[in-house]
Order: sequence, then C-alpha cells, then structure tokens
Amino acid sequence: RGALLVISHDLELLDEAIFAAPNFANAMWYRALLYESSGAKAAAVEMLKRIISVDPSNRQALLKLQQFKHP
Repeated sequence: RGALLVISHDLELLDEAIFAAPNFANAMWYRALLYESSGAKAAAVEMLKRIISVDPSNRQALLKLQQFKHP
C-alpha cells in the first residue's frame, strides 16, 4: 500500500510538471516509465510519441518506442 501511495504522489508531481512545462521531456520520460511499469503500454507509447514530437532527437525515447513496436 505504501508503494502505491508513493507512485500516486510521483504521478501527481509528474503531471504537475508536464502541465507547467508541456515540453519537459524528462518529466514525460518518467511518466512513460511509470505507465509501462503499471501495464499501461498504450499510454506509455503515447507519452513516448509526445516526447519525440517535442524532441525528435531524443534517442532514449526513440529506442524505447522501438522496444514497444518490436518486443
């Protein structure tokens, strides 16, 4: 239960950061990882695409998106 509260708080903080700075790729990256770890793969993919739209040279996001396309 404690871990869920931490994750919930982390998600809130990330959402606030992304809302305040919509092009904040680092916050989007960690949001994508949390989506992935919770099993929300479609949401993770969408967040990765959003990162790439903001920063097309973001190698980390590009590689992670490839992993989803070719597991």
